Amino acid sequence: MHESHEQSAEIHDRLEGMLIEQCSLAWRVHNVLAFMAEALPDDEMGALPHRVP
Repeated sequence: MHESHEQSAEIHDRLEGMLIEQCSLAWRVHNVLAFMAEALPDDEMGALPHRVP
């Protein structure tokens, strides 16, 4: 019984670590995409990004 509890705790810790890692990656991707969406809002859809001085 004691060994099963230790295994459960180890599995929980591993899953928690993976979840934290995946959430961190998801937020980084979200932040990059949000920046890209706001960086040049005046560009036309499908056009290359550019700014007119």
